[in-house]
Amino acid sequence: MQVFAAVEADIIALILIGVMMLYGRIQERTWRERSIFGALLLSNAGLCAADIISWVFEGARFQGAYWLLQLSTLLYNSMLVFVGMLWLWYCDEQTLLNKAVTKKRRVLYAVPFTVILIINIINIWTGWIFYYDEANVYHRGDLYIIHILMAATYMIIAVGLVLLAAGGQDRVKAKETFGLLGFIVAPALSIGIQASFYGVSLIPFGIALSLLMIFLQRIIGMITKDHLTGLDNRRAFERKLEDRVRTVTNSEKLFVMMVDANYFKAINDTYGHDAGDDALIRIANAMRRAADEEDYIARLGGDEFAIIGSRFTEDQIEELSWNITEQMEEESRKTGYLLSVSTGYEVYYYRTHKTGAELYKKADEKMYENKRQYHLMSKRDE
Repeated sequence: MQVFAAVEADIIALILIGVMMLYGRIQERTWRERSIFGALLLSNAGLCAADIISWVFEGARFQGAYWLLQLSTLLYNSMLVFVGMLWLWYCDEQTLLNKAVTKKRRVLYAVPFTVILIINIINIWTGWIFYYDEANVYHRGDLYIIHILMAATYMIIAVGLVLLAAGGQDRVKAKETFGLLGFIVAPALSIGIQASFYGVSLIPFGIALSLLMIFLQRIIGMITKDHLTGLDNRRAFERKLEDRVRTVTNSEKLFVMMVDANYFKAINDTYGHDAGDDALIRIANAMRRAADEEDYIARLGGDEFAIIGSRFTEDQIEELSWNITEQMEEESRKTGYLLSVSTGYEVYYYRTHKTGAELYKKADEKMYENKRQYHLMSKRDE
């Protein structure tokens, strides 16, 4: 019964992993940069396979059974630490966003895993971590806990990285970063239970559940997020705007502000598309700094952004527009090119705007009028 329960949990975990890997293959272009996540899936699949072999063939007496069990358990112990290391890599990649520094850290992170791998290989002759008796029955060694502690240490360091990164981010980005902490819950519980109760095997299944949670977060992000800036996309913006129009109160001035980059095509043509991407990220960051925490910011596509917010007076909305302009001037000083935006906003009035789409349309028209005026003034100054 115990063997059946353990193997059943591993098979369910393998099915979950298979579904995630299949979807990742279908969405190959979108998931191309998720190589570490893919490695996590493959590593957990190896963990499940090793666990199944250990349970099914424990006590078997056929020729080669002893070495099959030794190698499967060695693989299990090593893969558990490897998964912990990969998760630390993944959190580092998601929070640091500096590929050069991340690669250097990966070498450092790999040192403890390498040590554990060597100890597990030596264990075949020493029995420090585990051993099989004459009947090929598994027993824990005196140092059994070492690989579990190392896997837990990797996860604790990952938690520290996430908390440190979130502390320096705006509220919206920090909320996304905190989502990485969800991975820890199921593995931590399964590790604690498995270490405390001999004969229970839950770790591969717990890790699979956590990977599924991260996987679903990524799917949602692919649907509603702009990958470049981390802002919500047009689909999410339209849904948010209609929700706000339905719930607006008489005591607030609900508004939509459109923000569009000036001469963005010239930046792309002159400095290249990498500079264009950098410009879009800078615009998003400038808007984050200028806006209130309660304001909703989205990238609608290309160089077009939008803010949904509420103020008590129109002067406060005008102040937001000026704040964006000031933040853009600060960003422009950090680049080798002029970086500026045109803005336009519309305040919601229930007699004038029946839908969020009408509010958006009016704000867009005002932004383009201001943009036209900006270009006319620029030509006069030349």
